[in-house]
Amino acid sequence: MSWYCNSFSALYPQESAGALNASQHRAIVPDIEKQNLYFSPPYSSRLLSTHNEVLRETKPDFRHFDYIVTNYMRERRVPGASIAVSKNGEFIIRKGFGRASTHRLMTPWSLFRIGSVSKTVTAATVLRLHQQDRLSLDAAVFGSSGLLRQYDLGTESDPRIPRITVRNLLQHSAGWDPKVIGDPLMHRDLPDQEAEENTALSSQDLIISFMLRQPLQFTPGTKYAYNNVGYLFLGLIIERVTGKTYEQAVRSLLWEVGVYRMTLGRTYRDQAALSEVEYFSRYPSDQVASIDDPSVLVPPPYGGFSMEIGRSTFGWTSSAEDLVRFMNSLDGTAGPSAELLNQTTFRQMVANPELSENSKVWYGMGLVVQDDGLSYWHSGILEGSTSILAHSDDGYTWAALLNYKLENNDLVDLVKYAIRKAITPQFQDVNVTKLSSKSYVTLFGDSITKDGSNMVKMMIPDYKFEATIATLSSKRYRLEWIDVYEEYGYVFFNTIWKKNDGTKWKAYVDMTSAKYRKRYKARVAQGYRLAHIETYVSRRRLRYAAIFVRDVWPEWVTYDGFSPHRHKTQFYKYLEEGYRLVVQSVTEFRGHLYVAAIYDRIHLGEYRVRMGLTVEEYSLEMQRQLTSGRILSYVQAYDHQGVVKFSAIWTPSTTKAWASSHAITKYTLLNKLQGFAAVNVPLRCLTAYLENDVVTFAALWR
Repeated sequence: MSWYCNSFSALYPQESAGALNASQHRAIVPDIEKQNLYFSPPYSSRLLSTHNEVLRETKPDFRHFDYIVTNYMRERRVPGASIAVSKNGEFIIRKGFGRASTHRLMTPWSLFRIGSVSKTVTAATVLRLHQQDRLSLDAAVFGSSGLLRQYDLGTESDPRIPRITVRNLLQHSAGWDPKVIGDPLMHRDLPDQEAEENTALSSQDLIISFMLRQPLQFTPGTKYAYNNVGYLFLGLIIERVTGKTYEQAVRSLLWEVGVYRMTLGRTYRDQAALSEVEYFSRYPSDQVASIDDPSVLVPPPYGGFSMEIGRSTFGWTSSAEDLVRFMNSLDGTAGPSAELLNQTTFRQMVANPELSENSKVWYGMGLVVQDDGLSYWHSGILEGSTSILAHSDDGYTWAALLNYKLENNDLVDLVKYAIRKAITPQFQDVNVTKLSSKSYVTLFGDSITKDGSNMVKMMIPDYKFEATIATLSSKRYRLEWIDVYEEYGYVFFNTIWKKNDGTKWKAYVDMTSAKYRKRYKARVAQGYRLAHIETYVSRRRLRYAAIFVRDVWPEWVTYDGFSPHRHKTQFYKYLEEGYRLVVQSVTEFRGHLYVAAIYDRIHLGEYRVRMGLTVEEYSLEMQRQLTSGRILSYVQAYDHQGVVKFSAIWTPSTTKAWASSHAITKYTLLNKLQGFAAVNVPLRCLTAYLENDVVTFAALWR
């Protein structure tokens, strides 16, 4: 039974969505908001009245799904999206959101370029030929006896090229590494070792000739290196084996499983299919040289690369619905009557080739795989489009397609979170005044452990902070952690709460230096200690957020407003006196760094303190400390001269149950919060920062 099938466009008269001028905005989103294509409030009474019979029958709450997706689109400035979800082969969601073009609203059946999800289509076709005993995966591709022997290798070719097999092409282990030689399908000019000038790679034959002259970066079958050119060769192999054009061969298989509308895309706007969406750039005024004529400037999505040349690697267009139906035909979800691959062949598709050091996630044949082969997906990114096709270990299959390029996207976690919120009862919205240990996650980014002892409330606007404090403290929670970040000029708070045992506490935010010191003296005089401090900049002034607690605690000391040099000097002085650093908040203000710190005299052994670490340095330092037997106990992200830096403290490990993550986006974090809350592992530290204009997080569970 199909639970829910709808397009937002059906909720509005067509004439109410007037034509938009794409040059008015980086990706037309503000114009969409003005036209109320995103619900505010997020739910439409017309939506509820239209589908209340379905909602009564199945009890999923699709308002959650709508709200989460449209909120994501606002945050990431996405003009339009189409999403389809199935459960055990049955569709439960088919929806269009926002704009298909400047003149059309999105529908669930709009066609999109699917980018590298096309590799899954090509891989499935090759594996079907293998299943029919028409093609061996270990067959040689090049050389006198190869499948593509028509391409002359020549004396200058790498002698290892004849060792490349079909399997190597499927698994990205043929020997070419685009990080070294570049990607000839996406870049018009690449250095040719045989020529003094760059060669214009504007045709398939030129690309093939170029690649066969390049030395391999590793021996075939020994290493994984994702690339596009391998799947170009697979498209040619399909033609050689079937005697048909690549598109004819693939579509004949797709028709067998009820996928009728997938078709190869075209390069230019005037060649697009009637139901195909318009593709938007972040900056509509951007122009690039045409792939066909470098003297002509074109919008990046329309002529910056060739859809025809990239047909078997990124050339397909599809609706979200057809992509889900295609995936279900691979893994047996659709049943024997719509089965493209049998189970034996599909297990080959997702098997671990053991070509990388990561044993938890690997690239099989046209699919990225994890969870011991139970979860798999492929994503695609082109100028103007983003796509994901995924299957999770709980039986859901989904496709999400956008007509906008998102470099750092978390679509897998977005859809996974939205599905759980809409369909899984224990993840549906929790009224904060009726908190229950049976409900782990609330709609607006909160989590509570199963035993109710730890709660997280994220992304609180500054104007709602006092009300949040009042509400949660009345429910006998006390604040343990405050993190502050700024996005588009607005201040937000991330908070961690603990079930209160009767301890008295006070929390303050938005304090100037003078106001903080006044509050500090008053609270310390009343017997409180400073438990946490966070410094940040708001309204052109250095601000303080602080938590004071009245409890029994070993001797402690604190200071604020120190330069890094003065902080370092004081750190070693206190170290000699037996203190350990527990909080190290760093903020840049008017070009200078200021440090606020808290120490106590709880001795846990040798510990390490770092500040000024870049994201890459933080990752390396984390590995070093883990090797030394230390675990993260404090982390804070801050901006210094436009670069994200980390302040961190590692202490000797005293527990086995701990985990940390960094460089994760909101919905990745929300899914991790769900998982840890369900097994009563509390969040201890949470810090947010902007990376490429996207709010990103680092977190510690212990």
